[in-house]
Amino acid sequence: MDDSGAALATVSRGPIDRDFRNDDVKPESAFYLYKLIVARSAAGRQLGARIVDWASRVAALEGRDWVRIDTWRTNTGLHAYYERLGFKHVRTEAPSHRRSGWLAFDCP
Repeated sequence: MDDSGAALATVSRGPIDRDFRNDDVKPESAFYLYKLIVARSAAGRQLGARIVDWASRVAALEGRDWVRIDTWRTNTGLHAYYERLGFKHVRTEAPSHRRSGWLAFDCP
């Protein structure tokens, strides 16, 4: 929130996403980060990176091995952003009922 009470950023923490389950990685070993949004008015303040850092610290405190994200498959700019933050693309899936499916992990 800024000084006037306007939201500058938001993020959701969610449950295991069964659409993208991978038996090679235990689903419960990950922290699932969803819907990270930063207001245009807050651009350049590194809020997204700070939120990802916070999520990584929480994941580590909980003994989780990964922070997991998925984004829209077509949003290459967002893919590059997360890769700059240290995420590694692991695979892309394309279920017919979802636009997301670009999957990446980061180790806390």
